[in-house]
Amino acid sequence: MATYTARFLAYCGGESPDAVLARDRDQWPGGRMIGFILWTGRQWRAWEKATGYDPREPKTMAIHDAFDAWLTQQATAEVPQRDAA
Repeated sequence: MATYTARFLAYCGGESPDAVLARDRDQWPGGRMIGFILWTGRQWRAWEKATGYDPREPKTMAIHDAFDAWLTQQATAEVPQRDAA
């Protein structure tokens, strides 16, 4: 059985990972997980804005942990938006 990161499960927004991967394959042929990559970048920008974090600063493990906690909180609050194109 495949295992997925908390970030990817947040991206899935309650849908099955297989269904999300299939949809992403259809939307971005030849692009491996492009939808997830684009979504993750948008989430980092939203987190930086929400926390006042300067993106020019290095992202330590503590920063990644804080981002992941915020992302989990966001994912439980609402279904994340994915790219349409």
